[in-house]
Formats: sequence, structure tokens, C-alpha cells
Amino acid sequence: MPPELSVVVPSRDGDARLAVHLPRLADAAAALGVAWEGVVVDDASAAGPPGADTLPAGFALLPLAGHEGAAGARNAGARRSRGVWLLFVDDDVELDAAALRALWAARREDACVVPEVRTADGGLQNALVRTQKLLEPRWVHEPEPVAEVDYPLGACLLVPRALFERAGGFDRRFRPNYFEDTAFGEALRRTGARTLMVAGAVARHFEPAAAERSRRQKAAISANRWRYVFHYTRGGRRAGAIALAPLRVARESVATRSLLPLAGLARALASELPLRRPAAR
Repeated sequence: MPPELSVVVPSRDGDARLAVHLPRLADAAAALGVAWEGVVVDDASAAGPPGADTLPAGFALLPLAGHEGAAGARNAGARRSRGVWLLFVDDDVELDAAALRALWAARREDACVVPEVRTADGGLQNALVRTQKLLEPRWVHEPEPVAEVDYPLGACLLVPRALFERAGGFDRRFRPNYFEDTAFGEALRRTGARTLMVAGAVARHFEPAAAERSRRQKAAISANRWRYVFHYTRGGRRAGAIALAPLRVARESVATRSLLPLAGLARALASELPLRRPAAR
């Protein structure tokens, strides 16, 4: 009989982060009082995967042969696990027993549920509401919890396996990460599912500040922004956004004194044509 819960933790070069956050996550899962299992997916860490004997009880190690990115690592963990419910937690997230208990109590067969994902200084990261700007989707960060968010931030989310599979999992075209969770939110919505926030359940996300992102990371964000437009917007909005893209990124490059916006669009176009190529899972 499969366990009720599978906890999937993707990690790349994350030994130090795992040592800090994984024991608490294991304690939180054990405190639920249900059958559970944990999988740490090592996404081809430069120094090799952590030793399986360094993981807390309940967690197994799944080393990947090559770098798959966040989407691929999460999908691999889901395939390796057997739980009826899937809890995805990044290796830089602190989730305690009270927060997990609140998530578990709010679980629904027809929805993905998420905690309040907050930075170390308390800023709310995932109260994301969709808007539009010149036909391109954009997202507003609300300062307080909202009942429903546009998509589940990949840092922490709980979803029934059946719904995860119906949505097709995470789209591996978004590598190494950035926008893969945005695309997953759209895939969930197309099944008729919603993404609901559990107010008061707090997960602490200790990721580097946006200002500290490397040029390579910023380039990936810029390219994946357009991959999302190509594959996850529809009809006239998609055509209009693509038509306006060269003008938009030219203006952004001038405003930021950087070629990254232009380079991101070029990179997305070069790698994604034809535009309706099936999603990579």
C-alpha cells in the first residue's frame, strides 16, 4: 500500500542547506502521524551527491546522471516516490511541523495548496496575482496573503499525485529553473484546478536576494519569460505579445543599459522554434 505522503526535495550543490533544513522537515513529516516517505533528488551536484547515510530517517537519495534543472528534478522525484500526495520543498526552505500540519489539514483533491512563503526577513514571496501589460502576462506581489494565487511557487507546495499527473508535471523546457512553476500553475488551471494559499502556514525561504543573482541566472530568467509567452499564452494575446516583443525588449535593454532582455528573447526564439513543440516532462 503506498504511503499517504511523499516529500520531494530537489537539490544541487546543497549539502549545507540540506544539513540545516532537512532534519526539521523530516520531523515535521513524522509528526503528521501518517505513512510518509522522503526523496532527495540530487541534480548532478558538482561534488557528487550527498552520502545517503547523511540523510534523516525516512529520506532516500535519488542521484541524477545529468543536470535536469528544478523541473526535471521534481518530476524525477515524483516518479521515484509512491505517495498519494506530493509535497515539494526546495532545499533552502524551512518548513516546521505546525506549517505542514496546516497544509495537510487544508489539502483538497481538486487543488494545489501552498503556505505563505516568506523570506528570512518576513517578506511574502508567493501572493502572486496575474495582470497584463501590452498583452504579456505579468504578476503582482501582494503584501498580504490571498485566498488564491496564480501559480504555486516551486519552493513549497502540496498537490495530489493524481492532479500533478493530470497537469503533466513540471515543464522541463524551463531550465535550469525560473517560470517552470508559473507554467505548472497554468497547467493546473487548464485542468480546472486552483492554487490556494493557507494563511498562517509559513515556510521560510532562504534563497539569495534577487540583486545577488548571477548574470547567467538573469539570462535564464529573461529567456524563460518568453518561453512562457510562447507556450502558455493563447490566441490573440500570444500573437500580439510576440509581435510586440522586439520593441519591448529593445526598450528594456535601453532602460537597463543591458543586452540581457534582447539576448533572452533571441535565446528563447532560437531554442523554442517551432513554437508549439510539445512540453518536455
